[in-house]
Amino acid sequence: MVDDSSAEPPTNLSPHDRSQHRLDAVVLGPGDGGWFVAKSQEGLHNVRHVVPGDRIRIALRPDDPPWADLLTVLVPSPDRIESHCRYAGRCGGCHWLGMSDVQQREMRKRILRDRLEAIGCENESLVMEVLPSPSSTAYRYRARFQLSPHAHGFHRPAERRTIDIPRCPLLAPPLQQAWSHLRRSLENLAMRAENGSVLDAYTGAEITALPGASGALLYINPRDKPPAQWQHLAERLLGATNEVFAGVAVRESPSTSNLNLLGKTAIEGHTPAGRPIAAAARGFVQSHLAGADLLVDTVIDFAGRGGRCLEFYSGSGLIGHSLARRGWRVRAVESHALSARASAALARKRPETGGFEVTHSEALPFFDALDHPEQADLLVADPPRGGLEELAQRIAARGPRRVILIHCSLRGLERDLPVLLRAGYRLERSVLLDLFPYTRFLEHIALLHRDAPSPR
Repeated sequence: MVDDSSAEPPTNLSPHDRSQHRLDAVVLGPGDGGWFVAKSQEGLHNVRHVVPGDRIRIALRPDDPPWADLLTVLVPSPDRIESHCRYAGRCGGCHWLGMSDVQQREMRKRILRDRLEAIGCENESLVMEVLPSPSSTAYRYRARFQLSPHAHGFHRPAERRTIDIPRCPLLAPPLQQAWSHLRRSLENLAMRAENGSVLDAYTGAEITALPGASGALLYINPRDKPPAQWQHLAERLLGATNEVFAGVAVRESPSTSNLNLLGKTAIEGHTPAGRPIAAAARGFVQSHLAGADLLVDTVIDFAGRGGRCLEFYSGSGLIGHSLARRGWRVRAVESHALSARASAALARKRPETGGFEVTHSEALPFFDALDHPEQADLLVADPPRGGLEELAQRIAARGPRRVILIHCSLRGLERDLPVLLRAGYRLERSVLLDLFPYTRFLEHIALLHRDAPSPR
């Protein structure tokens, strides 16, 4: 592999994008994605790697309107900062590298408030609480990387080409160690082969590391079929004396979620605040663990005194375990079998979480089988990016009076909240958690309440 960090200027232009039609423009604000909207004398354009207030020169893409490519920043915005990342402008992993932490936070707050108002949450007495990220670099303990025969790192902006990135400033030390070890192992694999074609079958890797865990988990080719020789690489990784990796997984085929596994199926460690945490092969765990501590603290604050709690999309149990330690009797539901098993195993080791039980099930059939879900004292749900989907209708019809919803997707939030608001819930507290510094993503935690019992 070649580190091409100095091979080209910091722009996402490719030869077919270059245009003689150039314009000056001013950047207005963020678009609905990882780009920004800029205005020129000819209209509005989508541009990447800029900052609101920048005066820029752009090249239009005649075959791809309204997109334009940044040529140069003529007059930088007063809010623009010098990026700490050497790959800024050439890596598609981060969207807001030119903005300070404060400006990023204000922009997320503005975006979220606009979305909440659009769906009917314009309660003037509602104060949006904003929790800053505990750290803006070295915070990720889980990441998905792109692999190719000649570069291992992340996709370039809006492209399938991969830029080679040996070190990323967002990776926490255990994750960076695992990433470096995987890169060296792939390099050795290619060197032993007659040519580099052995790496053609490796297209991606998801790595999960935890503080205090004895090794990381590797998931090869998350979106594609497994390489034919994946076991050879896995055995070398697991046989290393430095215990960088504890388990390796691949899918049996692209059409199934069944896994082939070598080594451990789950690891256990702790969050920066000292909370016990588990992660399972191909299971979900928050990538920003210090931010996850803030998230759990917020849920505990919202939940208040103990009682009966239903938890959906419980993952490996970080929220449910924490509520159980505060006296709640938690019935958790998780569709990923290995995560449910890891969650139960971790709870058994902790007597203080005796009020926690987890069931391996899809959320919807589990909810439908409950006799009286409205009699629970609290429902907590942390769904994937698609949101609650049909479960939102079920909660609206038979949910308890108090609901805590956690969304990592604005589109999921926009689908779920109106369903509950129409059913009589009101948004009592709204927290923006700055969980993904330098990216366009945010985490929203909502406490909803309705006075009247849910319909029977």
